[in-house]
Order: sequence, then C-alpha cells, then structure tokens
Amino acid sequence: MNLKSLKPLAKKIEIFLVIFYLFYFLIPGLAPPPFDPVFKALSYPIVGILIIGQWKRFMYVSTMDILILVLIVLCLTSQLWSAAPNYTSNEVKALVRSTLFGAYLATRFSLKEQMQLWSWVLGSTAVLCLIFGINPINTAWTGIYGYKNHLARIMVFTAILFLAKIYKRGKAFWLYAFLSALAIILIILSQAKSCYIIMTIMLILFPLYKLTSIGYKSKTLLLLTSLIISGISIALLLQNLEIFLVDILGKDLTFNGRTQIWELMFDKVWQRPWTGYGFAAFWTSDESSYILQYSWARGAKDFRFNSHNSYMEILLQIGIPGLVLYLINYLTVLLRSITLFNSTFEIEDRITLFWVIQNLVAMFLLAWADSGGVLSNDSIWSFYVSIALTIAVYYKRLRNKQAIFQLDKRISTQV
Repeated sequence: MNLKSLKPLAKKIEIFLVIFYLFYFLIPGLAPPPFDPVFKALSYPIVGILIIGQWKRFMYVSTMDILILVLIVLCLTSQLWSAAPNYTSNEVKALVRSTLFGAYLATRFSLKEQMQLWSWVLGSTAVLCLIFGINPINTAWTGIYGYKNHLARIMVFTAILFLAKIYKRGKAFWLYAFLSALAIILIILSQAKSCYIIMTIMLILFPLYKLTSIGYKSKTLLLLTSLIISGISIALLLQNLEIFLVDILGKDLTFNGRTQIWELMFDKVWQRPWTGYGFAAFWTSDESSYILQYSWARGAKDFRFNSHNSYMEILLQIGIPGLVLYLINYLTVLLRSITLFNSTFEIEDRITLFWVIQNLVAMFLLAWADSGGVLSNDSIWSFYVSIALTIAVYYKRLRNKQAIFQLDKRISTQV
C-alpha cells in the first residue's frame, strides 16, 4: 500500500474529526461524563495535527485578521491581573484551541465547504433534538442540551442555514425545507422568548436577498418603505412595551430580573473598567459574591453563573478595550461581507455570502440575549473566527483584483 492510496482515507478521517468536534463543541460538556474528559483531552493534539498538515497556509490565513489575534493575546495576558488566575489559566487554553480550530477551518475549507460541513452538523443536531425532546423539570424542549436557551440559539443558526440553502433549489430542496421548519418548531417548543424575536427578525431579513437583484429605483423605494415601516413598528413597540413584554412574551419589564443583575455588574465593571477581572475569572472569584448573594442569581450553586449578555461578559473579563476591539472587528467582518456580496455575481457565491451576513446579524442579536459564542470555547466562536479569516482572505483578493483593474485601465489610457 503506497502513500497515494492512503490519501482518500486520511481525508475521510479528517472530515470526520472536523464534523465530530464541531458537533461536540456546539455546547461544551455535551458528551456523557465518562467520555467528556477523553474527548476534551484528545481535542488539543487533534487540532494540532490538523494544523500541521496545513501549516504554511495556516500561518498566512491566521494572520489575516490582526484584531482577533490581539483579543486572544489580551485574554492570555489577563492572567497577570486575574481575580481567579487558576481558572483563567485553564480556560484560556480552551479559548486558544477553539480559535485555532476556527483558523484551521478557514485555512482548509472555502465558505461553500464550510457551509456544507455545518449542514451535516446542524442537520443532525436538529434531528437529535427532536428525538430527545422535553426537559421534565419545566416542560421546555431542550433536546440534547441542558438548557432551553442553548437549544434555541443553535436552532436559530440551523434555520438560517437551511433557509439559505433553499434558495439554491437543488435536489435536496424538500430536505432543506423540512430541516428549516424543524429548527423553527424547536425554537417555539423551547419557550426561549428572546429567540422568538431574533428568529422573526431573521425571517424578515431573508427577502432582502431578492431585493439586491432588482433595479436601483425599485430598490430605493422598497428600502425607504422598509425604513418607514420599521420606524413605525419601533415607535409602537416603545409605546406598548409593557403589553409586548408581559402579555405577549410573558416577561416583566426587568427582562426576568436581568436588569437587576446588569446594574450590579456595572458597579463591578467601573471598579476595573480598563482591565476587567481576567478571562473566565469574575464568576469564579469572590468578586461576584455580592451579586450572587443579593439577587436571584443566589440560586446558582451547582453551576457557574453568567451575565446572560455576551457584551457584559467581555467587559467583566477584559474591560472596555476588549469590548471595543471585538465590536470593531465584528463591524469590519460585517462590512467586508456586504462588500463581497455586492461585488459577486454568481448565484451560489451570493447565497453563501448572504448566509454569512445573516449569521453575523444573528450572532450580534444573540449576544444581547445570552452569554456564549463570543470569546468562548464553543463551536460558535470557532465559526466566527473561520468566517472572519475567510472573509479577510476573500476581501484581500477582491482588493488585489480591483488594483490590477485600475492599473490596466491607467496603462490603456496612457497608450
């Protein structure tokens, strides 16, 4: 048996490992207790081996987005001032792993291939969540996840993916329609009210894909109409906020007590506004004792509490500089994605880029509703890193093409 005959097998093993760990790290701790430590321990050398196989291109791609590197360095150096240095030291390793895994995905796979990988991961996740069903404690549908919000968050990404694939109208059209419908049904069954709103916004945004293909005048008219309707809707919402939250969504004006937690957290943020308390350190240190004792968070004894807001978590962990760096990076990735979308004419490429834009919008909204997915050790952070780096590579290619075109134009006019 020669080396050439082993290449197809090695490729299949590689794809299996990628899909397995994307699935496994969708929500850390998903595996049964006997297997969980083994899978985690193996993930570090496996990610290292995957990177070694692409190391030259990996070095190029991983440095395409400097702000992500700066964010990771900031999290690493936060061990120096961490309120819980042991936790920071342990958990920052997992953050580095998920970041490297995302960089590997950007190195190894195109956006279309990444979309296909996520089809396998999220499609199987939705089916498993349907099978495993109801949490007997609160009758909310949690599927394979421990909490309804985790299920709903993943199903938002699942619905976005398969709704985007419906636009391709291939042989698997009805499968994509079924999986997108299943994801939306699971969001409803989860009773995660904030995700109801986010999924509704995502559904409203989907027609914008068709809007980009019409004429300039029609596009302008529809855009103005949309802005007027949006303005009226926001005004009505603000005037009837109590009815919307209490009567329709079943929440109170404090968002189920979250505003009380956030007010207490802001007091802590202003004690260390520029450094934060260190990565993964605040809720594992004595600094959080007052909040845990004098709010509804006092029930969090068997698990680590969180801010229920990813931006608040960043402020607590690495301060205002960390939040500013992340938001600048996010806006850069979003604007680059929109530029690429407007510069692309092939239907399949446009659908893929529209899928990226939809995911970025969903990530931004979900970060307000819950913690996780931003500077975390889960697959959603790996997904964000892979998008950011892939888009950076594509954007550089576009700029190079534009520069060559301008140069050719100058030469032709001189001649």
